[in-house]
Amino acid sequence: MLFLQKKTSKKLMINFKIICNYIKPFIKLLISISLFQVKYNKTKYKIQDFYFFSKALEIDDKNLIVNFRLGKLFQFKLNNIDQAIQCYQKIVQHQPTYAKAYYQLGLAYIEKEEYKKATEAFKETLKINPRFSGAFKAIGSIFYKNNSEQIALKYYQKALECDQNDIESKIGIANCYYLIENFDLAIQYYKEILQIEQNEEIEYNLGNCYYMKSQIDNAVIHYQNCLKINFQKPDCLYNLGNVYCIKQDFYKALECFLQTIQYDPENSAALYNLANTYYLLDDYELACDYFEKAIKIEPGNVQWRNYIGGLYLEKQKFEQAQDHLQKALQIEPNNQETNFKIAQIQYNLTNYDQALQFLNVSILIIYIFFYLNLIECFIIKFKQ
Repeated sequence: MLFLQKKTSKKLMINFKIICNYIKPFIKLLISISLFQVKYNKTKYKIQDFYFFSKALEIDDKNLIVNFRLGKLFQFKLNNIDQAIQCYQKIVQHQPTYAKAYYQLGLAYIEKEEYKKATEAFKETLKINPRFSGAFKAIGSIFYKNNSEQIALKYYQKALECDQNDIESKIGIANCYYLIENFDLAIQYYKEILQIEQNEEIEYNLGNCYYMKSQIDNAVIHYQNCLKINFQKPDCLYNLGNVYCIKQDFYKALECFLQTIQYDPENSAALYNLANTYYLLDDYELACDYFEKAIKIEPGNVQWRNYIGGLYLEKQKFEQAQDHLQKALQIEPNNQETNFKIAQIQYNLTNYDQALQFLNVSILIIYIFFYLNLIECFIIKFKQ
């Protein structure tokens, strides 16, 4: 009886191995079916899927679909970009016409900030599929990041030709026009985008365009629209404050600058403009307070130190004025404005010799600039 059991067991093991070899193709089929279900049921891959994909590659390490899905799993779930790149490279080696693999490879290189390799991968995508709008957009974004707006603009335009309803392409085009200061075309594209969706950045940029065109009322409208979407946007609050200053609506400007530093306490420009606004409203104490806060953030700003020093000088607070102007002089010893204001302080303190010394330096600097400009004029005239 025992002998029969061992014999039967051995036979079953042989049959099992035969069956395993036979069903390998069906295992592949099951994997494909499961991938199909994931795709069309729109369920997201989980980290646990890594085990099944890895086992699938043990059966067929050249399986394009499994390598592609595993690459995306490495890229988006496991944050292992190098492994993702290996998966995509394996695909394009065996199937050089797999456009999506080249595209994902390009995205992976972007994450590694290897922009040259990314661009090459996207161009391979376009060789296979010349109407792959995503590849055009991706190349455009690379040039945009590298401050080559004119080249980026061409790629965004090609992307839009492939998909005329693509909002990201329109945003890219509008941003490029904005940076190259073609504000009319930037406004045109920003408005087209706003007809499709509300977007705080678009409202903000549109406000900036109108601001640059000196269309202040339109700028106010779009800055306010931006703040309706996100009332905690410091840059927008700051720009709106500047617009209200231009309109001489100083109390609204104060409100905007105060909100700016509420959400961004280290915004030195907002602190400085807030101080200026208080000064225009004759609130000298608060003006000085916020000027001091601004200069603590930017201690090396000579222009600001000259301005604050001049403010203290105007109020005959010579010690505070001297402190700021001397610090400015340490940074720029030949600054004409600084030397002149220190001369004024020394004169008010009846230190006439020192006043004359700083005044002579100030005058000398003026003469040097005058003669340099005169020489430049003669050179230009001679070349003509």
